[in-house]
Amino acid sequence: MTSLPKSSLAKLLDDLDQIAIDPDQDLASVRRCIGLMADATEKMETFLSDYAFLSEEEQIHFFKYLKPQLDGRRIYYTQLLRIFNRGPVWNDGQKVAHLKAQLQQIDGYYQRNSELYLYHRLGESYNDRLYFLRGLDDLIPDIDYYPVFLDKRYHTRKSFQYGVFFANEMLTRFLHRQLGADTGITPMALPGPGQKQH
Repeated sequence: MTSLPKSSLAKLLDDLDQIAIDPDQDLASVRRCIGLMADATEKMETFLSDYAFLSEEEQIHFFKYLKPQLDGRRIYYTQLLRIFNRGPVWNDGQKVAHLKAQLQQIDGYYQRNSELYLYHRLGESYNDRLYFLRGLDDLIPDIDYYPVFLDKRYHTRKSFQYGVFFANEMLTRFLHRQLGADTGITPMALPGPGQKQH
């Protein structure tokens, strides 16, 4: 695979990390991140439209590890904007309740998708051909995040859900920081070729 997606993703993540999200509901920073994500998504889709993967392994790696990071960041910033916009402004008790409700929604998502989440967390690969190769006709929408992401040219059967896992891991850390707790959850890292994801 050309290094374009990996280098573009690395630059995007670096650019996003330079934008600090202020816990005081800094909507301007979140909107800047969403703008960066929109540009990156467009570039990645243009790249995918013209690129023929050299092997199934290359395609699986891309849709299992790289693409979910892009989708996950896009979901994460969109969810942050929603949390900030819909959250209570004045009452601290209501703010805490609002943040805890978001954590409950995330937990519910994990429960509804527990088998795939376990597959992801254990770094399994036995279903990778089924989950991360394009061209399958039964791409089923994820009803929790009725996606804008269902174009089969840019997604596989489970790549979007891996993106949701990535977003939810980031959201969980963010929400716990807001609530004053440390979760110890680590984000999905980009493993090197041949390494299992843990």
